[in-house]
Amino acid sequence: MAMLKTILVLFLVLSITLALEATKIKKENIITYDALRVNHAWGCSPKHPQFCQKTQANPYTKVWPYA
Repeated sequence: MAMLKTILVLFLVLSITLALEATKIKKENIITYDALRVNHAWGCSPKHPQFCQKTQANPYTKVWPYA
């Protein structure tokens, strides 16, 4: 009988511990991608042709010394 009570107490403690851990997991913040959706770079597409304009990365032009 004492062994049965010990097992029941251990089972109860384990159940309470798992229940507390489960509520802790649910309360943690979940990473979302809302911040990325706000500043979305649409890219070049037929829907957004204004983004298809290419800009020159390096405006360097060579100057010939003997021109």
